[in-house]
Amino acid sequence: MPNRLTGILGITCASLGAVYLALIVATVFFATVRTEYAAQMATEQANVGTLEGRYLAALSALQSVDPKELGYATPKDLSYVTAEQAVLTRAN
Repeated sequence: MPNRLTGILGITCASLGAVYLALIVATVFFATVRTEYAAQMATEQANVGTLEGRYLAALSALQSVDPKELGYATPKDLSYVTAEQAVLTRAN
């Protein structure tokens, strides 16, 4: 009986050691992936900031232009379209 128990305990210790090493490898892998994603996120945030700056610069350039200089005229008539009753449809 002791020989058999020693073998079972040896196999159990070896399998737990293998699981422990696998979990260490998984932890290192996910830490690396998280670091890469954080760096990529910082890069994308910088790209968005650049695009926002370009957008705001273009918007301020448009707001400083007088529409009449571009050939636009004030509308003569102003009218609205109203619905009599709302139509509710249901997709099949």
